[in-house]
Amino acid sequence: MKYYKCIWEGEDSDGFYYSEVKENEIQRQVIEIGENLYWATLEDEKDELFEFTDQPEIRDEEIAFAREHLDGSELTKEAFEEIWQKSKN
Repeated sequence: MKYYKCIWEGEDSDGFYYSEVKENEIQRQVIEIGENLYWATLEDEKDELFEFTDQPEIRDEEIAFAREHLDGSELTKEAFEEIWQKSKN
């Protein structure tokens, strides 16, 4: 598994996008807008306005783009799990 964080540009507000990736496919995601955290998986989500990505497959080129243009970085498993657990509360 790999874990990533990048800037998230929404229609109404911006924030951060966190993802857990296994074999180039997103498994879990969290969107952070201000103080609010919205989790989602393929099966369920916290808020239907922030549903799971419709493009779960992620290519290396997309990761490189996020690093260059969206302040993307790789996270530790512990860092992702911390934000995931906060989003579930």
